Amino acid sequence: MISSVKLVIFLPLLIYSNLIPSFLDINWGFNFDLGNIINQLKSSAPEYIKDIQKSMSDFMKKTDKEKDKYLDILSIKVQETYDQIKNGMKKGRENVQDEIKELIEKTTEMANILSYKVCKVVKLEYEECLNNKRRIFNILIQIVEDNFGKCSVIIDEIYNLSQNMEYNLKYFLFLVISLTENPDIIDKGTSQIIYDIINCILEKFPNLWPSINATIDGTANSLNVKQDLINLLAKSISNFVKFIQYEENYGFIEKAENLTGFIKDESAKKVYKKIFQILKKYNEFGTHSYNISSNLNLNVFINNDNSTLIKSIDNKEKGIKIKLYLSYMFKNLQIHSVQAVIFESPLISFRTEIKSKGGIANTFVGITLYDKEGNEIYIRNLKLDKIEILFKKKLFKAMKTCLYYNEEKNKMDNDGIYTEFDEFNGEEYIKCIPMHLSSFTIGSFGEEIIQQKIENNSIFKYKALKVGIFFIFLFGAFYIYRDCIRKRIEFDNQYNEYFLNDIEEYY
Repeated sequence: MISSVKLVIFLPLLIYSNLIPSFLDINWGFNFDLGNIINQLKSSAPEYIKDIQKSMSDFMKKTDKEKDKYLDILSIKVQETYDQIKNGMKKGRENVQDEIKELIEKTTEMANILSYKVCKVVKLEYEECLNNKRRIFNILIQIVEDNFGKCSVIIDEIYNLSQNMEYNLKYFLFLVISLTENPDIIDKGTSQIIYDIINCILEKFPNLWPSINATIDGTANSLNVKQDLINLLAKSISNFVKFIQYEENYGFIEKAENLTGFIKDESAKKVYKKIFQILKKYNEFGTHSYNISSNLNLNVFINNDNSTLIKSIDNKEKGIKIKLYLSYMFKNLQIHSVQAVIFESPLISFRTEIKSKGGIANTFVGITLYDKEGNEIYIRNLKLDKIEILFKKKLFKAMKTCLYYNEEKNKMDNDGIYTEFDEFNGEEYIKCIPMHLSSFTIGSFGEEIIQQKIENNSIFKYKALKVGIFFIFLFGAFYIYRDCIRKRIEFDNQYNEYFLNDIEEYY
């Protein structure tokens, strides 16, 4: 139990620290369970991943001092391996794959272990602990950038790291996932290095897969491996959402709108698009549900001529229900697949005061349609009641209006979506009925009110600025006037004194 004296001393440090802005508002729901990732794999994981899992288990049993010592030892090992690679290249050695493999293994272990080092907020040493974690993470990021900062280098290593290309790609996927598990200790520019690796693998995956597939026996095994690789890629981008939110929270990118929590920065929009670019790849695996991470749940439905199909999705953890009239979509819209995804959006700040006092929820529901070629089908005149999205009201506090992300205008909108209130088993829900498809969420007011409040806020700031300038001018004029009067009086006094002296001398 913290004494009242310590609490009085500690809370101001906690609230005003530059290292932990809006700390009390931060959502700490990271996805750190490596065991769950391994258990979800249908194919095998590299042996070192299982070793890291054991290391993390042992790490959690250590005291704080033992944890710090272990992190220092790991950091030294990573640096030594990195130096071996540099020295090997200086000596003209072309084959340093063994050292590079070891470097990836140690860097992955280090990043994972680092995410399990919890800086206890009940101690005054919090900032020192956080700074130490950030120092170690920056060393890792620098080493990663030096060795894998170019996409061409990453692709070369996936081909040449070992004879097992499947494992080679998994090496990089586990590396990037482990790095994305440390969003709270990023510095400015850190996220771009990690994003570039994710983007590289995503863009080059169609070229890599045929070579990987050629080494796999059996169609079933092939599908399992491909699905695992895409799952790992999807998990990395799901984790990366936190990087955008922390960058906004730390002020590294354009701050979210105060009234809505909407992040307008282009990097947020870029990550949003990447999420759907990855999810599109799940269409080839048939009708299935995927719990990719705690913040990314996907349902895929393939057109199989079932004309009476109505599908209900109930995500109890998120308090979201989705009802899809698939028979209408398959028959009338001539589509091949429907995707319904519940995800944490990079477009909305995670500050909890936004949720409680007003703003927009950062849990989105995306509904996407595709044709047989995998092209997205855009519907702007959807028949009413063919899609229903319900948000449990008590989980979203002040939210009461259905909204969607208008990608063209890069803003939240409520045009073409109806808001109703419904009740199930004594629970009140906000029901969203869209006439078009997009990513939907709820907010505390509609788009028109958002714009009006923003405009009113801007007008108020403009008027306040004008008033401020007026008073500055007024005070400035008064100061100049007073100074002139003072100087005039001084001049008159000096003149009178001089004039009187002249008269006295004259007489």
